Amino acid sequence: MKWYLVTHALLLLQDDVCNPADGTCSSTPNNANCDNNLFCDGTETCDSTLGCQSGTAPSCPNFCSEALDSCVDCLADSDCADGNFCNGSETCSASGSCQSGVAPDCSGETPFCDETLDQCIECLSDSDCDDGVACTIDTCSGGVCSSTADDGLCSAGGTCDTSNGCQYSQTVYACKKWAPSEAEACAAGSDSRCGPSITSCGNGGKVCHEFSCPSSGPEPTTPAPVPAPTTLAPVTPAPIPVPTTPAPVTPAPIPVPTTEAPIASCVPWKGQCSNNSECCSNNCKRNGSCG
Repeated sequence: MKWYLVTHALLLLQDDVCNPADGTCSSTPNNANCDNNLFCDGTETCDSTLGCQSGTAPSCPNFCSEALDSCVDCLADSDCADGNFCNGSETCSASGSCQSGVAPDCSGETPFCDETLDQCIECLSDSDCDDGVACTIDTCSGGVCSSTADDGLCSAGGTCDTSNGCQYSQTVYACKKWAPSEAEACAAGSDSRCGPSITSCGNGGKVCHEFSCPSSGPEPTTPAPVPAPTTLAPVTPAPIPVPTTPAPVTPAPIPVPTTEAPIASCVPWKGQCSNNSECCSNNCKRNGSCG
């Protein structure tokens, strides 16, 4: 009976064909009768002896999607998470591909994003916490800024206020019968009729009143850095010229004096002349001789 049931089941998986030429029947395995309609476990086949055989699953590098009948990068958003907070939450699209997230909006009082805390924070380092007050020490701890007043950063006599910086005070005296308000006394300034050891300052029972008034003072200054000494480049002295022997100079020949015939200053008597000025007698005759 068991053999019959197995044989009958195998026959149901095959297509029976009648051969009209000889009236015989033949059976052909039909793979479609074994298909379970699932993509991710491969394509099933029909064996005439063994029946339905399992298929070979597709080689997917990441995931296999039955809905898309294909290999995909992801099936759910969690498959795309890169573990980073500051670049947003990644998502898985309907086509099975990962999509980048949207970075969180870190602005205003929390302009920095911290991967360790997974949140937007006020600071990452002390330099992010400068409150603009010169006498405070600004620090960053756990993403939160804090400022600590340091009187030592103020000039002598000053105290540090975390909001207003270095604060100073001066003693002001008011000469009044009744004590004025501190604001009034500080605004008016000190009365010259009063002093540390003066109590009475005028007629009508006026007395000196002492007040401690805020005054402006120098803000702390950071000394300019002392420049590092610079090493001067060595100076190469110019070469000393080697003395040269001048070429001998041949003296010019001394000219030999020549004896010139004396030049007569005037033509003597009976000498030839052309005018009176030539004759020593200043008389040139008509016959062309000096007379």
